[in-house]
Amino acid sequence: MDRRSSRRRADVSMMRKRYRPAPGPVGAGSGAPRAAGASHTYQEEP
Repeated sequence: MDRRSSRRRADVSMMRKRYRPAPGPVGAGSGAPRAAGASHTYQEEP
């Protein structure tokens, strides 16, 4: 059960991080497609 809950938490945190940066610093198109494709790349350049 712990594993499932941790996996769900990771998904939520990833989704939150992915949606937050998209509309903020990158509203035009530089990060929009990047965040949609690879959110892990976004963490490197916040």
